[in-house]
Amino acid sequence: MSVVSSIEFRPAGPADAAAIKTIVRAAYAKWVPVIGREPLPMRADYDKALDEHQFELAIEHGRIVGLIETMAHDDHIWIENVAVAPEARGRGIGRKLLDRAEHRAVEAGCRELRLLTNGAFAANVLLYRRHGYAIDREEPFMNGTTVYMSKRLATYGAPPETDPGDVFKGVVFLKPLHGFGRYASGIQRWLNHLRLRWTGRLPHRYL
Repeated sequence: MSVVSSIEFRPAGPADAAAIKTIVRAAYAKWVPVIGREPLPMRADYDKALDEHQFELAIEHGRIVGLIETMAHDDHIWIENVAVAPEARGRGIGRKLLDRAEHRAVEAGCRELRLLTNGAFAANVLLYRRHGYAIDREEPFMNGTTVYMSKRLATYGAPPETDPGDVFKGVVFLKPLHGFGRYASGIQRWLNHLRLRWTGRLPHRYL
């Protein structure tokens, strides 16, 4: 169990289902008058969700004060839900939970996190944007708007992005070819042509 400030984090188990539901209902209750109904996380079956998804809990003094629910896919981590107890808001717990999801994504070799939220939940959209998420698209849903967001990550150990032309550096332009007699200039021109075509700098008439 890792500790950040006074908050500890641990994975959830089946015995946590009731407490998770209580936290989620309390966290989302403020949005009921905004959208005129209970948000979908308030009605979810958390006994079932614990079997199918990964949950990480934020614990303070033995009590659950927040959670993040995720699903792992081949190329990304899907964030299904982030919830913080009303009395624990404003302390950065939501950001810490998002950080935990990013750490998990990097460990799994995923380069992206994705999520959706209700467009009426302005504070949630702002939190995600401040954490580096971008809006991908918006779609109408139940008299409102669903906002799809994502964040790209740099995976540890991944090779840096490289200009394709770099593979020719030191071969083509750093010094001319020597020792090939009358063939040298022809080889040099061919390598220059190949580099320009590879990097997209060759005029269109040559493509």
